Amino acid sequence: MLERLDGAFAAQRRFVANASHELRTPLTVMRTAIDVALAKPNRTVPQLEDMAARIRRSVDRAEAMIEALLVLAISDRGAVTRELLDLSAVAEDALELAAPGVTRLGLTVEAELAPAETTGDQQLIERMVWNLVDNAVAHNEPGGWIKIATGRAGRGAVLSIANSGALVPGDAVATLSEPFRRLGPRTGRGVGLGLSIARSVSAAHGAELEIRSQPAGGLSVRVVL
Repeated sequence: MLERLDGAFAAQRRFVANASHELRTPLTVMRTAIDVALAKPNRTVPQLEDMAARIRRSVDRAEAMIEALLVLAISDRGAVTRELLDLSAVAEDALELAAPGVTRLGLTVEAELAPAETTGDQQLIERMVWNLVDNAVAHNEPGGWIKIATGRAGRGAVLSIANSGALVPGDAVATLSEPFRRLGPRTGRGVGLGLSIARSVSAAHGAELEIRSQPAGGLSVRVVL
């Protein structure tokens, strides 16, 4: 019991340190953009517009980070509501939201969305599915593919999603659902909490979450509610 408590406290300390660092980054970018613009004696309209655009991107990133942290905190608490929902409808909505990224990368999407009714917290499950779809798009390659399916397996509702992409070492898969974990350098895309939220939401619902690397690259994820 003491070992589990010590591990939980250590994980909490790492999370707070990482969150502080991640939130400090967009604030630093905003401060730098303002300082650079104000240091120019003859500021032009294009220069001010560039500063405003940089600040807007940083604000968007900070808002996304705060929203993700709040979702993670709610799901970690484990107190979820129970209402009837269909994973196929949730997945369809997530694919519509991801359409701009799919188009930009020229991805091929194969969707087999059979009815998959279950009960759970609508908001948290929608966020989990969106994060999985968004990850499949963001960590893909131009001209790649995404396969997503929903259906029933025994008494459970199943969502599976796989994507092409860079090769993920097998020993790194277990760490991907840790907060702010990234395999590569920071790219400015995402906040590093997507799979952490998926893991937390699935645990709050007593669901099974399986993440695997694929031999040709990319990940496959399976959730059973």
